Amino acid sequence: MAFAALQFTNSKVLQDFGLFAALSLTGAAFFTLPGLPIILKLFRFKYAAVNDRTLSLNIVIPNKYRKLFVPAVVVLTGVFAFFASDVQFDGNLDNLSFHSQDLKEQENKLMGINPELEKKLYLFAEADSYKEANLANFKLYEKIKEFESNEKIKSSFSTSQFIIPDTIANYRYQHWKMYWLKYNESFLRAFNDASDSLGFSEEAFTEFKKWIATDSYQSSNNKELYKELGLTDFINKRDDKTTFITTVVVNKDLINEVQYELTKISGVSAFNRAEVATELLTTVKDDFNFILLVSSLLVFFSLLVIYGRIEMALFTFIPMVISWVWILGIAGMFGLKFNFVNIVIATFIFGLGDDFSIFVTDGLLHKYKHKKNTLGSYNMAIVLSALTTMVGTGVLFFAKHPAIHSVSVISVLGILCVLLVSIIIQPFLFDLFIQNRIDKKKTPLTLFAFLISVFEFSFFVLGCLHAYIVLAVLYVFPAPKKSKRYFLNSVLSYSSWFMMYSSLHIKKSINREHLDLTKPSIIITNHTSFLDILMVLLVHPKIIIVVKDWVYKSMLFGPLVRYAGYIYVGNSPEENLAMIKDRIGAGYSIMIFPEGSRSKDDKIRRFHKGAFFLAKELNLDITPLLIHGASYVLPKTEYFVKKGNINLKLLPRIKADDLTWGDTFGKRTKSISKHFKEEYLKFKEEQENGKGLFPRVFAIYVYKGPFLEWYLKIKWKFEYKNYEHYNRLLKGKTKIMDIGCGYGYLSYFLHYKDESREILGVDYDEEKISIANNGFDKTENLTFNQVDIITHDFVQYDAILLNDVLHYFSEEKQLKLLEKCANSIADKGIILIRDGITDFKERHEKTQKTELYSTKLLGFNKKEESFHFFSSEYICNFAKQYNLSVQMEEQSSKTSNVLFILKKQ
Repeated sequence: MAFAALQFTNSKVLQDFGLFAALSLTGAAFFTLPGLPIILKLFRFKYAAVNDRTLSLNIVIPNKYRKLFVPAVVVLTGVFAFFASDVQFDGNLDNLSFHSQDLKEQENKLMGINPELEKKLYLFAEADSYKEANLANFKLYEKIKEFESNEKIKSSFSTSQFIIPDTIANYRYQHWKMYWLKYNESFLRAFNDASDSLGFSEEAFTEFKKWIATDSYQSSNNKELYKELGLTDFINKRDDKTTFITTVVVNKDLINEVQYELTKISGVSAFNRAEVATELLTTVKDDFNFILLVSSLLVFFSLLVIYGRIEMALFTFIPMVISWVWILGIAGMFGLKFNFVNIVIATFIFGLGDDFSIFVTDGLLHKYKHKKNTLGSYNMAIVLSALTTMVGTGVLFFAKHPAIHSVSVISVLGILCVLLVSIIIQPFLFDLFIQNRIDKKKTPLTLFAFLISVFEFSFFVLGCLHAYIVLAVLYVFPAPKKSKRYFLNSVLSYSSWFMMYSSLHIKKSINREHLDLTKPSIIITNHTSFLDILMVLLVHPKIIIVVKDWVYKSMLFGPLVRYAGYIYVGNSPEENLAMIKDRIGAGYSIMIFPEGSRSKDDKIRRFHKGAFFLAKELNLDITPLLIHGASYVLPKTEYFVKKGNINLKLLPRIKADDLTWGDTFGKRTKSISKHFKEEYLKFKEEQENGKGLFPRVFAIYVYKGPFLEWYLKIKWKFEYKNYEHYNRLLKGKTKIMDIGCGYGYLSYFLHYKDESREILGVDYDEEKISIANNGFDKTENLTFNQVDIITHDFVQYDAILLNDVLHYFSEEKQLKLLEKCANSIADKGIILIRDGITDFKERHEKTQKTELYSTKLLGFNKKEESFHFFSSEYICNFAKQYNLSVQMEEQSSKTSNVLFILKKQ
């Protein structure tokens, strides 16, 4: 595509080259992809006989240097970007020419010039009429003679030596006439004496004597003579123009000066072959930026289509941009010039860099998707490709031809930069944003989450800095401090609202049913994220928080929270009690995190007694506030805000005089803590439904292929309610087998709903199992195995799922599989069979079509045998045979999919 981009340039040479190169590469690709396998098959090439020992090159940056590496790359890129503007284009054709000694001698003999020192310049005297053009040509001739006398022009040829303009001839005749009238008698005597002495007759020079003695000038017509002399070849007549051509030989150093002076004559223009070639090359230079722009856009668009995510396109494309900045910067620093020849090589380097980046990305993605590190093989292929290319072009360094010599310098420099960036910088960036994060069980970072996080962080910092202006105004504003404090708390509340609701990838819901701030209370809530504070503050300005040291003493926002009246936990109990009484008196409710600090997950830890002590001492109600989802969106160890849901729910107030919770604050602490945790688990179960858990499941498959992500989104849209139903049916089942799990969507959903479940997902598709098993966010209780389920040995399970899998087997294998399931199911166990049945004839046709699309058209599912769908009677007979209860539920009104619930009594 980089070569194809040359078709959009203005240079015909580049267009032809681009077309030829693109067609050549297309032919090579066509031969390699479909042709080479055929040839190998014809020659019965045995892969097993090939030595499997391969040389691996896995370049890894030690962790201790990683913190220094990014700044170094940024600094170098900035430096090279600065010098990149100094890159020069050599448009002088002479610098691209090479003349051997023999060629110089032959050209000197043929043209009369030394090609290394001299150049021939063509001059044109043009006018509307022949006389005007001839006059301009004569003026040019006179100027040339002046330059010849000054040795600025070595030699020249002009028709004005023979074809003199009439005005000039008439002027010369008048000058001659004046001379002739004065000296004619003495001239004729001397002439006659000389002719007599030489033996000429008296009539020999009669005509000559008449001609020189004529009384008026007459223009001569010597067309035949001019033609015989070849002068007419230097005269071009057209209907509206006449042009006289003159040539001069000039020293290279003086050609610009001479050309400038001669073309100042009216009607005179010049043709310098080197200058024209230079202008043509300048066109190529102007096309250079266009070539890079078009090539870059084509490559980026291709990467976007291939990888399906803008992040992967950027990961692959940015190293190419960096390498180009380096190439241009180094060229600018050391005065390396681009020219017509090596500018074409630049396109080749861009294409090679594209290949290197794609290879590295594929290697990194393979490790990410399958935990198989094949990057070393990719690196070795890249290094070998770079070395062979550098050797092939590097030997041109010893070429005498300057154009060929320049190719070696630019190509070797370019390939080295591309190689360095591809195998070092690209993996570093990929690890930084994706691989290292999933190794720490964190979600891979998406571009949108990154940009939102940068925006939120910047807004937070800038908001705090601007709040200092508000704070300064409040200090001097003549109003009661309570009013100013409420105004500041309102600013903080609205700012928190803006921050949270500007995070478009976070869904927020607040259940305000039991919100009552007319009477102050102690608000208690679980604490897993920094977002907890923002979510609480946006509820109402009349809420202030009890904060720890790092908040109260922060240089960034410490003065704000202090002026806003927040309570510092480090104060003495007496001092805090007095401050809280003051805030309560002003109508504020006090929010306390009874756990003391943020937990690393969503599990609620032991409650401290402080909040309950204050409630008892001040006779205040307690308002429990549940926060769910913040621990996933922004956990304690995370710096980027992920896509997810955050939900708030206020529980009914616990009255201060309600002794059913205990008559001492110690007993109330235990009972309210238990109540809070129970309500939180109910709230969690309610929120972690199919929609709520989708972001967490989807994160497992991010960057694992555009088709896979698309398929998950579509499948989840239609299946999430079924998944919720399966989860309810499997409540209390701890050991589950998911047969035909595919990529593991359902298995992950069931795992996240209850991580204590032991779930085994099995499938015969090794690719799907490899991807499913490489999920970063799972425990050892969730495993995936690639097996042949017909021959696989079953252990005892509490539940077995056969989700859209049974019809892939023949009737004989179906029966064998069902028998194994029935024999391995535990007492009170359950078998869930979801499949299309033949009972609903019209709807079943749609089911069959969708299965054909998924296997034959899309190739998403694999099958070895013909489909064998069954009837509900078949399952009922099987259940009766093995003493299983059976229940059938329709799952679609458009297809024949139903769910059979088989339970062991």
